[in-house]
Amino acid sequence: MDTLRKRKATTALLQALALADGYPLADVVVRSHASDYVKPALTDEEWQALTQTCLNGNMIRKVPSKLDEDLVQYTITERGEAILAQ
Repeated sequence: MDTLRKRKATTALLQALALADGYPLADVVVRSHASDYVKPALTDEEWQALTQTCLNGNMIRKVPSKLDEDLVQYTITERGEAILAQ
């Protein structure tokens, strides 16, 4: 993924989580939001790489679901909020 595309996708991911005001969002919801801003839509490989980069960079964190153990959901971290504010 080129640098501009990666930056747009990261910003869209962080914006979606910031708008959730601390509540976890399902992976599919965040990806749908990112797809509204990044065209063409992110491939599965790009999405996996992006979420892993954000997890490794402590911008987001994975939150286990209390109702569905297969549901992948995320929240934004303080570091992610700081990066988004730049």
